[in-house]
Amino acid sequence: MLTGKHLRCIFFLSLALAAQAATTMWFNSTNVIPLGNGRLGAQMLGQIPDEVVILNEDRIWSGSLNDPNNKNCAVSLPAFREFVWQDDLYHAQATADAECMATPLSQQMYQTAGNLSIVTPHTGVITSYNHSLDMATAVSTTTYVYEGVQYTRTAFASHPDNVVVIQMSANSTGSIAFNASFVTPMSIPTFSANGENLTMTGQGTGMFGLQGSINFVVTAEFTATGTNAQVKANSNGHPSVLISNADEAVIVLAIDTNYVRYDDISADPNEKVVQTLANVRGKTFDDMLQTHVEDHSSLFGRVDISLGVPSTATFLPTNLRIKFPQGADADQDIFALYAQYGRYLGIASSRNTEASNLQGIWNSVLSPAWGSKHTVNINQQMNSWFAEPLNVAETLDPLWTMISEVAERGVATAQETYNISRGWVGHHNTGIWRDSSPIDAAFYGFWPLAPAWLLQHMYEHYAFNPDPESSFLKNTAYPLMKSLSEFYMDFLVEAPLDVEPNGYIVSNPSMSPEHGIGNYNDTNVSLTYGKRTSPLLTFN
Repeated sequence: MLTGKHLRCIFFLSLALAAQAATTMWFNSTNVIPLGNGRLGAQMLGQIPDEVVILNEDRIWSGSLNDPNNKNCAVSLPAFREFVWQDDLYHAQATADAECMATPLSQQMYQTAGNLSIVTPHTGVITSYNHSLDMATAVSTTTYVYEGVQYTRTAFASHPDNVVVIQMSANSTGSIAFNASFVTPMSIPTFSANGENLTMTGQGTGMFGLQGSINFVVTAEFTATGTNAQVKANSNGHPSVLISNADEAVIVLAIDTNYVRYDDISADPNEKVVQTLANVRGKTFDDMLQTHVEDHSSLFGRVDISLGVPSTATFLPTNLRIKFPQGADADQDIFALYAQYGRYLGIASSRNTEASNLQGIWNSVLSPAWGSKHTVNINQQMNSWFAEPLNVAETLDPLWTMISEVAERGVATAQETYNISRGWVGHHNTGIWRDSSPIDAAFYGFWPLAPAWLLQHMYEHYAFNPDPESSFLKNTAYPLMKSLSEFYMDFLVEAPLDVEPNGYIVSNPSMSPEHGIGNYNDTNVSLTYGKRTSPLLTFN
């Protein structure tokens, strides 16, 4: 007979299982598992015998700082607006394309640092494979059995220690052996191996006519334990580090750049990497793991989500759980997992340096989709929606910095694009260089209202903590809102009475982002003016 004590135990066990179902992802085959400390990103693929760890640092971008503002726009704007009043939207959009878009037309791209290759001798049959991510601790674990020995790879990206850490271990002494090397597609790479260190340097590529200027350094420091363990640097051919006969091996990775801020790239990346590694040298793997878990769980552990009783489907591999056509009827907690994964990605990709970009922080190529930029006509907002209601508001701090720096550059864009001397403006994309000009094409980019939507996050941040004396409100949010509002006041124009008989003051240009409003001369157009169905402002 079940007693009250038994029922309570069952209840709390079900809660624990539900929490685990909402915070654990695992796969029975190779799959990307993203790790990040806000600045550094690592993708653990879980491959055997040749593991690949894709590495990122959030300030490795192509190109360099330039002045992209089109000086013809302010002169051409009256003609553009007249085309809009006449409903000649084809020539309006053509005028904006010809006279108002940035130079170069495309913005720079977020790029990869490169890969760490870990080659093991495990070329035979693999059994008992499990590749998992515990989001509650932000630790990735890959386990498998090869020739009767169980091998484990444990990895995390530590925010306090500023490094990526990978541990290779086994349940049999002297079993750890691998060869590690770097590879990168970036410009002017160098590779070296010395003692227990492996180092790669590179530079962001030139793109769209602008020379690459972000220099970076990646260093991996190897330690191994065991009676006969060896760590040997190999400088013949492509430099590498060989580990053999070890009970356990630990790889500590540090990455840094010359970036200080968009207008200052004077830092010494090697000096920063050397200091980072010196700060953790002497710490054990367990020391770094404990520090990391305590830091991460202080943010992630604020919210538990459970949407139902675990089912037989709940503890299947995640790659199977996401494919059930029955949705919530088969696995209610899959939606809790989605929500917690969103929180996890925000913590992992947006802390202290750059805001999460189109791919968070994880990118393996030189030219990712849409440049992996900060797209502020919807995607940047989407990245931030979970932060306030799901209690990780600190992950928005880099967004406030990014907006503030875009506003610095946006003062010149307001003047040179719209002939407006008050306030600042941005458009539908920005990046590490904080460009604020319209890019890509007028259909997408000639939209100066993106910052208003973006600043809604600042209002929400205040609404969740409405302290009128806060430094955030006084020094960041209010000044940015005030100066942007001043720009918009000067940006509004009176619509002709034959267009709007009530004499409305409207925005021109305006659009619904990336939504065409019809074909004009067989061209899809999006630009028009901000029509109202009721008066907003009128001239007397």
